[in-house]
Amino acid sequence: MKRAFSLLLTALVTACSHPLEIEGEGDIVSPGRAIYCTLEQQPCPNLVAGDYIRTYVGLPRPGWDFERWEGCGTQHPNCSFNIPAAVVDQYWGQTMPPLRAVFSQVPVAVITDTGITFGGYSAGSFGNNPDCNAVGIVAQDCRDGRDATHNYNADGHAGFSYTKLASDGSALPAGAGSWTCVRDNITGWVWEGKNDDGGIHDKDNTYRWGGVTAQGTGYGTYYADWNSLVVGSNSEALCGFTDWRLPSPAELHSLVNFNRSNPAIDTAYFPNTTAYYFWTSAAAILSPAAATSVDFGTGSAGGFSSRINAAAVRLVSAGG
Repeated sequence: MKRAFSLLLTALVTACSHPLEIEGEGDIVSPGRAIYCTLEQQPCPNLVAGDYIRTYVGLPRPGWDFERWEGCGTQHPNCSFNIPAAVVDQYWGQTMPPLRAVFSQVPVAVITDTGITFGGYSAGSFGNNPDCNAVGIVAQDCRDGRDATHNYNADGHAGFSYTKLASDGSALPAGAGSWTCVRDNITGWVWEGKNDDGGIHDKDNTYRWGGVTAQGTGYGTYYADWNSLVVGSNSEALCGFTDWRLPSPAELHSLVNFNRSNPAIDTAYFPNTTAYYFWTSAAAILSPAAATSVDFGTGSAGGFSSRINAAAVRLVSAGG
């Protein structure tokens, strides 16, 4: 116990000023989103008086991810201190080495489009234009991206482009009647296919959040429900790959086709998809009891669901 306290004390470098610094683009806030230090303000002096009981949250800005804390000893965006006033008072007037939140830029990747090939009519009209050619429609989604430049369905709806894969990873023709995985030809990611055989890849299997490849450790409860799916897929080298994992929110949302609903996905390549919530690998930054999911009923992403709720899982591999 004394050793643990001594290590914690050393990590804080016992002082009354604990400067906050930011590397990359993000802010340091409280769990309630009160601001401790913004990117524009940093470095922030952060004077400490009395009991040092505080939780800092590294909140990335758009296009950036939280990477790590320097001076906290946790890989999770939440960093907490609980140091009694008697200890803090011993070091009044001194300055600790800074607590630094490090953010990394999200790599720019080619992503799939939305699947929307229709647009709204011009002002004063009602309904949708199925051919995307109404007056004033130039700024709408159907005129941009792959859905406009690669709008053919031979390898997936509109601008989506997929290849069916056999269990050994070999490519199959688009008309194949059975397949095991699907390669996204735009991103290069390979996705687990679902079946209805009662095994680990069955479409009806659901899980609580938090098994292997989930983001972070020690932040709330992590359930092991999906471990058999991840470990089993890697052990069998599903479709020739052994790096199967839970996808990030952005990766999973790349499968959403907003031209479809219930489920919001191209069922010609992803049959047996339930119109339900699918877990991502990401914990909810400000809640240790929640994690992020994508709703394949409507296609909405980024929702926070209680980790104890049952949701589906679709694994992803980097491909190769």
